[in-house]
Amino acid sequence: MRRVLARICAFALLVTACSGGSSDADSATSNPDPETTISTSPSTTDNPRPTVVPSTQPDVPLGVFVSDDIVDAARRQVADDTGVAAADFQVERALQVTWNDGSLGCPQEGQSYTQALVDGFWVVLTHDGDVFDYRSAIDARFRACVGGAPPASTYVDR
Repeated sequence: MRRVLARICAFALLVTACSGGSSDADSATSNPDPETTISTSPSTTDNPRPTVVPSTQPDVPLGVFVSDDIVDAARRQVADDTGVAAADFQVERALQVTWNDGSLGCPQEGQSYTQALVDGFWVVLTHDGDVFDYRSAIDARFRACVGGAPPASTYVDR
């Protein structure tokens, strides 16, 4: 019995060591590294402030297929990230989608993600000609994405 428990513990340690750290769903929704996902501009504080996220995937259909609450959550996040009032952003795209994996189409070096389809949202907002691409899992915790891949599918019948 002691040998079986020792083998189970050794296997668990091996799996943990090989996973490279956080491999749970939280890593897919945690705040991204600003250097790899958003550009920054000088601000009056020591913290850089995100500015523009380039437009992505213009071939995906436009439309608003999600609730106002979801769009408002994305607006609040981009407002927090940029310092611009949430009401000043216009909706270019707001879709319920399925992402290919936990990276939401925006994998970051050194991170591991769930390798399963992830239902979520894709909201693209504009302000003064700047485009902001924000993505989330179904929990609507949005994060900025630069140069990301399109979703596996969109829900256009909803």
